[in-house]
Amino acid sequence: MAEPLDDFFSEDWLANSEFRDEAIVIHDYLARNMTVQTAAQHLAQSLQTPSRNAQWHSDIAAILDNVIVCLAEELPETHDALVSLLGAVKPQSDTKHFESGLGYSLGERALYVDPDIRLAHRQEHREIWFNLNHFAALVYKENVQDLSYFGCGTLWKAFKRGGWHVGWDVPGSHFPAAAHWIMLCGQKLYNESSEAKGKWADWEGDLDWVLGNDALDETIRLQCKETLAEMRRISAA
Repeated sequence: MAEPLDDFFSEDWLANSEFRDEAIVIHDYLARNMTVQTAAQHLAQSLQTPSRNAQWHSDIAAILDNVIVCLAEELPETHDALVSLLGAVKPQSDTKHFESGLGYSLGERALYVDPDIRLAHRQEHREIWFNLNHFAALVYKENVQDLSYFGCGTLWKAFKRGGWHVGWDVPGSHFPAAAHWIMLCGQKLYNESSEAKGKWADWEGDLDWVLGNDALDETIRLQCKETLAEMRRISAA
């Protein structure tokens, strides 16, 4: 992970940003040069110094948006460590501003639509969306923040029958992203979200319908089968 991690943190915009010091702490933690407890303490102390205390809400939002979530989009291998860091930082921070910052950062990215088939970097955009959902599902699973609304939005996009457009190389870009929510925290989502529980049976039926598509990519087909089996196990429990 060292090379892509170093590449991310060597970007000029980040090195010259107002949260450069916090970015260095996050880099050192991810490079295993610092424990999660030490990194969380450094971040909390840095952000709550007298000179910056008045800007706490904007500082934490900027770090979450420009460092944590951007890292999650690009480097899925950092997800577990990032979620652990968030879990350690939150109790030492202003909870309201922490949650609003993370919620805003993820919320503005939840408006994802599948890129035009003619777009050269189409698959790259899809991978970012998959990574983001894996990260958000982990945040929810580990009780760092309630992101059930994000998961339900992704599942709705993936499973609605009108979302599977003819001409895609696989039927929909959303399914692998949705699978993260079912496989990582489906039981928790079903138990805690009335919206998810209310739509669960319809989602199962839609996914079963998708499996009847002869043009389905075989990798996606296997993922669909595994996800449907998990959904049925959850609803039958």
